[in-house]
Amino acid sequence: MTGPNTAIVEYVEGAKTLRDVREGRGRHGPSKAPLSQRFLAPADRSTLISHLRQHNSSRDLPLALARLACTSAVSAVLSFVAGLGDRHHENFMATADGRLLHVDYGYALGREPLDSMLIHMLSGGRPATLLQYEELMEALGPSLLKHVFWPTVRRAYHCVRRQAGLLTELVFAAITRDPSHRNPRGDAAASQRAWATAQAFVTRRCVPSMAEPAAEQFIEMLLRHCARNEAGARLRDGLKGLNLREKAQQGVSRMCDVMFQQGRGASSAVGLAAQESTAAASGVAVGLFRGVRALLAESGATDEEEHTHD
Repeated sequence: MTGPNTAIVEYVEGAKTLRDVREGRGRHGPSKAPLSQRFLAPADRSTLISHLRQHNSSRDLPLALARLACTSAVSAVLSFVAGLGDRHHENFMATADGRLLHVDYGYALGREPLDSMLIHMLSGGRPATLLQYEELMEALGPSLLKHVFWPTVRRAYHCVRRQAGLLTELVFAAITRDPSHRNPRGDAAASQRAWATAQAFVTRRCVPSMAEPAAEQFIEMLLRHCARNEAGARLRDGLKGLNLREKAQQGVSRMCDVMFQQGRGASSAVGLAAQESTAAASGVAVGLFRGVRALLAESGATDEEEHTHD
């Protein structure tokens, strides 16, 4: 059992974050293809398939891709049901043999960090990055999508919905251990509120009153909706790559070291270090502005496409 002073650490051999997988790839501009084409067959992203081809022989590659389809489907369903937040390219990992997994569960039960909420608001939606769609869909191709990925999604969601009662108990336990909630063991009213909150959360995620065919359609449409929010996820990934805090700290340390080595005063060192930090912050601000502008442009183009199709 985990707690404030207890944790479970699992080592996954051969796993790399998607950020590590993407290293060395050139940047691409926003795709001009319609949203449906970007979802099913994007033309400008292929890092997952390249990674698997690099680590698997031609004989082993089909099995690795099938494993990627299966693990991606299961992890997407479980991430949605658990309400995992803060999903970006450092919280997805892929192994050389094709397993895709999520890490870092600091935001769960529908919670999101502020930067994620703000960036996704620019595209008119909420964070729903359960998968890195463009890369995943190109890696799998139409056949694995149809015969492995979507059937696994439906089966996984069916299995989870059958355990809605147990899931409610788990969510209730998590809520009652949250330091921000009053201890329900000594407060009957607080216990009732926590139980009602847990029931409402599971109802939204598992929709137990929905018939099975409708539930299958629901989870499929939900995952397809994730493709609409990937532009915001890419912008957030880019901003994390700028490392504003680290750059500012490095600037301060570097300039202080130089000044002290040259025997200059501490005030001069601090002043030049501040200039270095300001320059780093300015660079990040420019990157943020460009990213937001590109996101707004792509969102506008997507809206025009949808209105045209309507």
